[in-house]
Amino acid sequence: METTTSADGSYTIVVPEGKKLLFKSLGFSAKEEITDGKTTINVILENDDTQLETVVVVGYGTQRKQSLTGAIASVKGTEMRQTKNENPQNMLAGRIPGVRVWQKSAEPGAYSANFDIRGLGAPLVVIDGVPRTSEDFQRLNPSDIEEVSV
Repeated sequence: METTTSADGSYTIVVPEGKKLLFKSLGFSAKEEITDGKTTINVILENDDTQLETVVVVGYGTQRKQSLTGAIASVKGTEMRQTKNENPQNMLAGRIPGVRVWQKSAEPGAYSANFDIRGLGAPLVVIDGVPRTSEDFQRLNPSDIEEVSV
């Protein structure tokens, strides 16, 4: 059986007497409690910062590092800005393995560049957890970029 808590932390679950309940949440140490006829069980979980390092945010959710297939490469915004280019997409050229960036036009002020990952088509661009277009990424202020992960 499984349940989740409401916004205020309350929950309801029907469990036979003498069974163990396992309480866990991302970033906290798990804790077990035996029911033993109790009708109310209040639990306070302790912080466990080490668990946060084993989770990778991907597209629309999270995966544990050991179940993630593939590699993750990233570049810091400060490293990107060293190129003195106005287009964040062009700043990625040569900085992340497998990312190809090419300019379609040399027209001044034109943001007409393409990029892909290992030639497999346009990547899903997620900015602050929201899916965006490549054009949105190209028009970002490079000073606002903390890190880019592929």
